[in-house]
Amino acid sequence: MIKPSSPAPKRPDKPAKKPRESRIGQLLSALSHKLFLVIMSVVLIAAGAGITYVIQQDAWAQKAHHEYQKQLVDKRIDLMERTALLMSKSLAVQDMQKTSKKSALAAIARLGLDPGSIVDVITESLDKQTLAKCRFLESQAEYETLLKLNAIFFGDRTRRVVKEMMKLNPWWSVDAAQRAKLVAALDHDFFQDYAASP
Repeated sequence: MIKPSSPAPKRPDKPAKKPRESRIGQLLSALSHKLFLVIMSVVLIAAGAGITYVIQQDAWAQKAHHEYQKQLVDKRIDLMERTALLMSKSLAVQDMQKTSKKSALAAIARLGLDPGSIVDVITESLDKQTLAKCRFLESQAEYETLLKLNAIFFGDRTRRVVKEMMKLNPWWSVDAAQRAKLVAALDHDFFQDYAASP
């Protein structure tokens, strides 16, 4: 009997040959690949520059803040020194005021001894009083200026004490308790703000 013939084994299909790209196609493909690399390089460089800028900006801001804090501390220390010095001058100004009054009384007493020198005594007395008044006004201006600067450069506690002290007239009538209160307020505000700064 005749055996049925078995189908011939199938040969695997040969992959179809890709049509070869033309030179222009190859050139465009290479250019697009290089263009992609250039674009990616530009993007990475821009991202790196942006990150560097942000880091530098933060460093500049920290440096500026540190410099501001340093200047503020220096100014506060200067104001504290000037205020303490002026407060200690209040006793000297009180003595100067008493001396001025005694000098005026002595001049009046001399008039009784020598009525002919009235013009000289009055002129001398007016000169001394004018000089004393100028010194008093100068010290009053310095006092008010320092208190206002303290109110600006220090905190709320100092502002409250300054407000009370600005009502005193004349300023050299500030007593030891008020001077101590001002110094304590300056000290408190200085260290509170200094401790709070980063």
